[in-house]
Amino acid sequence: MQRLSLQERFGLIFIDDCTFALIVEDQDVQDLSERVWNHLKPGRTFLFDFYAVRPDAEPRQNQVSTAWVKASDGSIYLSRAIRSYDPQTHISTNLLIHDRYVDGKLVGSQAFEDPNRMYEPPMVMDLLSRAGSIDIRLCEYHTDGPRDENSDMVSIRCRKSN
Repeated sequence: MQRLSLQERFGLIFIDDCTFALIVEDQDVQDLSERVWNHLKPGRTFLFDFYAVRPDAEPRQNQVSTAWVKASDGSIYLSRAIRSYDPQTHISTNLLIHDRYVDGKLVGSQAFEDPNRMYEPPMVMDLLSRAGSIDIRLCEYHTDGPRDENSDMVSIRCRKSN
C-alpha cells in the first residue's frame, strides 16, 4: 500500500478488515496516507478500519491459543497462535502456525509471523486532518454508528478537501 502508484484517481479508497494494522512503522503510515491522498479525487471518500488502543490493555508474552476444524474431506486443520503485546509500542506480535492432518499424519504446515499495530484514535484523526481531510468520522466497526469506546475495532471515514 505504501508503494501504490497508478495513473488513475478514485472517488473511493477503502482499506478493509483492519489491514491498516499491518502498517507498524510511523514512516510507513505517513507514506500510506500520502499515496492515498495522491490517488483520491478532491472531495471524495477514504474509508478504513483499524485496531484501537485500549487503555486497559496489559502487556503479554507468548499467550497461546489453538483451534481446529474437520474439513468435509475428513482432514483436520489445526491452528496455533502465540501472541505477545507491548503496550508502549501498541504492537502485537503473532506467530501463527497452521497444520493439515490426513488420516492422523501431518501432510502440510505453514508458520509465519504477523505483527499488528493498534492505533490511538486521536493520533489517526490528527494524521488525517494534517493531510487535508475533512468530515473525519470515527464509527463503530463496519457501521455509520458512533464508536463504542470499548471497541477494539474502529472504522473511520473522511473526505479529501477540495
